[in-house]
Amino acid sequence: MKDLHVYIFIDALGFEIINQYGFLKNELPFQKKLKSIFGYSSTCIPSILTGSTPDQHGHFSSFYMSKDSPFKYLWPLKFVPGFIRSRSRFRGLVSKLVATVSGYTGYFSLYHIPYKDVAKFDYLEKKDIYKKGGIINENSTFFDLLQESQVAYKHSNWKRNDQHNLEEALSWIQEDDQEFIYVYCSELDALLHQEGKFSDKVE
Repeated sequence: MKDLHVYIFIDALGFEIINQYGFLKNELPFQKKLKSIFGYSSTCIPSILTGSTPDQHGHFSSFYMSKDSPFKYLWPLKFVPGFIRSRSRFRGLVSKLVATVSGYTGYFSLYHIPYKDVAKFDYLEKKDIYKKGGIINENSTFFDLLQESQVAYKHSNWKRNDQHNLEEALSWIQEDDQEFIYVYCSELDALLHQEGKFSDKVE
């Protein structure tokens, strides 16, 4: 049986939160504060996957100003009444439609960029950064290195919920031939955006 290495990445689980709630203190007695790369996912995760800095991998902000915006066709949406336009469900549906029409496979959201201004921007993460070629400057990720080294590995699908990814990882652990498992959990990040750091739900 081969040695198995399991890495669990819980998005937004900062050291302050770990200290506040004593998260896994008994199970993981060695806990160390690390300095993040700018503190948001569009930069942090490519840095984790590649081991390089933003000036090397090219991922800095989700949106950037561009005269060749792919979103120019969205300008009529500025005429949608504000009470509809501002709803997260409406904006979520528009984001999914844009991603589908544009063929984006990476994480995509229009967030709260005003529709009257969205035609001034382009979007960076058009491809899935967990797949080969997803990093724009063609930096290799550690998944590429594992594949080249013929290490048996599996990683979570960031599009699935935490419960699915954790249950799937448990099933992978039972497989004798796996050597490397990467588990991605994103729901804490979403909860922190909604509730703040120290709400009862976060605890």
